[in-house]
Amino acid sequence: MDVLLLRFDAHLMSFGGPIVDNHGVIQAYPALSMVCGLLANALGYDHHESAALQRLQERLQYACRQDRSGTRLRDYQTVDLNQDFMRDDRSWTTHGTLERRAGISAPKWRKGEGPPSQRFRDYWADAMYTVALTLDLADETPTIDDLEQALRTPGRPLFLGRKPCLPAERLLLGHVQADALLDPLRDPSVVF
Repeated sequence: MDVLLLRFDAHLMSFGGPIVDNHGVIQAYPALSMVCGLLANALGYDHHESAALQRLQERLQYACRQDRSGTRLRDYQTVDLNQDFMRDDRSWTTHGTLERRAGISAPKWRKGEGPPSQRFRDYWADAMYTVALTLDLADETPTIDDLEQALRTPGRPLFLGRKPCLPAERLLLGHVQADALLDPLRDPSVVF
């Protein structure tokens, strides 16, 4: 089978898990949706191309090896949703529909406004992973060669989980033949 090998190496990575309230937690390994989103960005797909995104995710198979565990880092963020420019009640969702917003309802804290909204976002700092991936139905587009080309010259900037998580180097390590998806990850010489 055709297998692409990718290196996830960045100062910060975010393998998002379920968000509960204002806590953006991370998982130990990248989720299928994250890998699919990364490839879709490389291919230049837009959010509204839901059928193409769904089909890519259905065809995608991947395996992951942790090469360096990294350290969990928590970022504290605030946003004051009551600022004048944030009170504009027009905002667009990823589904292309208009959403109305009128700020937050909270106890008044200064000058008649509510307190800032607090968020906690987790990241992996200085971790490294090797990812092996392939596609079912090799003759369907995009092909593995299309993915390889898109990773070499991506249609949009690539990031590892969240937009501030920029790769430290090129993601694509190589294109190999393997009997099973795990074989290249079991080979200690596959470090590149």
